[in-house]
Amino acid sequence: MTDKLRDLLHDRAAGTDFPASDVDALVRAGDRRVRRRRGAVAGGALAALALAAAVVVPTLRDGDAAPGPSVDPSDGATETLPNGVVSWATSSVILAGDDALDVGHEVRAYVATTHGYVFADPEGTVYSVTDGDVDPIGRTDATDPHLVTDAGSALVGWVDDTSGPAPAFMTFDQSTNDEATFAGGETSDGMDSAADGADPAYFYALDGGTAYWRDVRGAVAVDLATQDTEVIDPDAVDGRDILDVEDGVIAFRDGRGVAVGTTRESAVRLPGVTAVEGELSPDGAWFAYAAPLPDIENGGRTEARVIGVDGTTVPLDIPSAALSFALPFGWLDDDTVGVLSSGPITSRYQSLLGCEVTTGECELVVEDAGVPRAQIALPNGRLLD
Repeated sequence: MTDKLRDLLHDRAAGTDFPASDVDALVRAGDRRVRRRRGAVAGGALAALALAAAVVVPTLRDGDAAPGPSVDPSDGATETLPNGVVSWATSSVILAGDDALDVGHEVRAYVATTHGYVFADPEGTVYSVTDGDVDPIGRTDATDPHLVTDAGSALVGWVDDTSGPAPAFMTFDQSTNDEATFAGGETSDGMDSAADGADPAYFYALDGGTAYWRDVRGAVAVDLATQDTEVIDPDAVDGRDILDVEDGVIAFRDGRGVAVGTTRESAVRLPGVTAVEGELSPDGAWFAYAAPLPDIENGGRTEARVIGVDGTTVPLDIPSAALSFALPFGWLDDDTVGVLSSGPITSRYQSLLGCEVTTGECELVVEDAGVPRAQIALPNGRLLD
């Protein structure tokens, strides 16, 4: 393992093995805090305990990953979940670093920011998690929630299509904890927020202080401070026309594939990429996506792939002999992509990996999460297909 990857994952992963009893203690402590602050907590916590019991977060050393010392149950959970560490969620529990917190509501989709976490529950309520508090801050689509944020930012965005006849683009700044703000845009009655809807109002991405969304004008870039607006693709028809934006680089999609650049006219097509979802690295230099691979025995599988905006490809060395599923879910830094992987399609075991794209080398960050893929939420703001 390279020094860069070892140091990164040592810093970002939790060097702790969570036995079932330790996770129980952490979740119970978090459950008590949420009850004190927000009233009665939903009963989904008990189900979450069984699902979270098999979590192992290894300390990464030279050679194989090895579990670290167990958490002392008497220590309970910290008052806040840490920021800037690998995280995931199942049922109503968010796990981040050494800590687990029951937030009192099922986590359907969530993002991590510099100041905390924002998630949507099955009823479409959007919550902010900061400083041990779980606060409702807005509403979004209950069937297909979608949240956006930007690397190194406290800002989160979503579409509220439940509070009025026309959808509204909303933002919330966790660094100030002020109320959610109407972010602008032009929408009309009958539009919804579904990515593949007939005429959606869709929030593509946040990139610094610029929001990218689709409204009645097509795909637009809006400076949130000044409301200066640029129409970047008047022909955009849905939420798949732009897959991501990072550092001014836009990943455009059309019927022929994916192209990257600052405008659709100047964008360069990525050879062989036909993805419907993907993640640009924070510096806009790499694009990570899942490619479907035919597999008769398992009924189909996906392979995590990374390609540079210059067309450079680096095969990822996913450490699984019976891999049936691998999905990039975000970036740990400019050169390290997070990947969810699993064994045979009937397996319950999932792992989170960190893969260094310059070498293709991958290392375990979270091993054997012990829950079905459909019950894991990852910090990319989307439902896991």
